[in-house]
Amino acid sequence: MDGTRVTHKPYEHILGKYLGRIASSLEVLRMTEDSLLQMDAFCRPLFELLYAGIVAGIEKYIEDRLLKEALFSEQSAILYVEKYNQHLNGRRSRYRIQLNTPLTEEDKNEIAVSVSHQVYHRINDMAGFFKAISDVDLLSLYSWNSFEPIIEKRHRIIHHGSYDSDGKIISLSIQELRSTLDLAEQCITDSESVFTAIGHGEVFENPEE
Repeated sequence: MDGTRVTHKPYEHILGKYLGRIASSLEVLRMTEDSLLQMDAFCRPLFELLYAGIVAGIEKYIEDRLLKEALFSEQSAILYVEKYNQHLNGRRSRYRIQLNTPLTEEDKNEIAVSVSHQVYHRINDMAGFFKAISDVDLLSLYSWNSFEPIIEKRHRIIHHGSYDSDGKIISLSIQELRSTLDLAEQCITDSESVFTAIGHGEVFENPEE
């Protein structure tokens, strides 16, 4: 067995791109000796890295999905730029985008650059973009609403030395990692179902089809 989890899920090719490496790592851990998993010096940094990796996979998915929505049509691009320019404030206003009509390749490149500079762990902000561009409310989905505490915990792990807001050390278990991965996969599956239902297609096509 090579450590790769065999699944038959909707959008499996998409889940594999954004979360597959985490799923494979958890499968390897499933086959690891119990005695090793009891060693805090082994588990703590590894579990924290995997937890952060799940959030990073979701952030990359949101980035790719937002770019697809922004460039779906000329009207989508206009709506994205309006939202993006509104989102800027103070000194950042110098980064405002001015579109040409019709849309040029230079415009598309500028949109792509602006999308790459977004802060994707701010789910509320990102949900506002999708609502403005495609009239899709990600936060109406239970999975996406449930993911925000995970992003907050990841923030405490990465930026606060794995201490929570009460000063207590954050401990992760293999069970929590698996449930977090399941929720992340559900977020992607739910949002892809919504976007395909409105005719916007998958975030990328299955290369095997």
